[in-house]
Amino acid sequence: MEEKKAFLRSLKSGELSHMVKPWEPWWLHPSASKMSLSVDGTRVVQPLENADMDESNLSDIPLPLDAPLPPLRNLTAKPPSPLLIVHFVEILYTYCFILRFYNGDWTSDTFHAAWTCLSVSHVLGSSASPETVTEALNECFITICSPNFKSAGGVNFAISLLDDVIALLHIGRPGVIFALSDLHHMLEKAVADCKLRGPNAALKKRNKKSSLASGVFTSKTSGSSELKAVCKKVFFLLCWANEQPLEIFTAQASIVESEKARLLEIQNARTSDTNKINTKKHSIEELAEDTH
Repeated sequence: MEEKKAFLRSLKSGELSHMVKPWEPWWLHPSASKMSLSVDGTRVVQPLENADMDESNLSDIPLPLDAPLPPLRNLTAKPPSPLLIVHFVEILYTYCFILRFYNGDWTSDTFHAAWTCLSVSHVLGSSASPETVTEALNECFITICSPNFKSAGGVNFAISLLDDVIALLHIGRPGVIFALSDLHHMLEKAVADCKLRGPNAALKKRNKKSSLASGVFTSKTSGSSELKAVCKKVFFLLCWANEQPLEIFTAQASIVESEKARLLEIQNARTSDTNKINTKKHSIEELAEDTH
């Protein structure tokens, strides 16, 4: 029993992470950039004579939704909020975190993965409405770098996720649709799991994670209702993204690249300041030794 407890503690703290084979994100596979989608967001079957993609890599790429995506005008008569593009980047960032955090397999614990998603994404979990990419990502960074995710990798890991977002955006509409569809599949599966576990299990999960995402899990509504609402948000975003031109995604990739450069500059400045303090401390200690 004690050995089992010790193993679980090591697993939770991340001490055994070196024993897990690193997962290679599907969006970094060369085959990901060659995928095609029809106008309604369904995958276009590649002709056999042009199918030069690695089938093993192809199988790692998540499938889009089974049914064609409806036009956005069928979902709302109002024009989309101009802030939707900001929220879109934040949700993509959260998706990349989830897959990295679960080593590419959210199915290993769908229920927990879904609530983790709502913890990291303040847009989905707290109905936040950040007005800039900097503001949106900053909230994600705070959560990821908190003690709740101390095994994830801290600031360096949080910044490295920006490369994943940039890669997805550069793939364009197919990459974005695959990612959001995968996220939608995860949330739908979590809704089903939530119903099987019962509302009490969902409430315990929220209470356990109440310190995350500014108390997102303190709501008294049923867990499945919360997840269903988030599913609708992601589906709406899917339909919106499906109608966006490539220029929208490349423009956001440039913004995220600028954000990464800004964060690295801040991090390097802090490292430099720390080194100066340590150097000064050593100089004082050496001077003290010389005076004795």
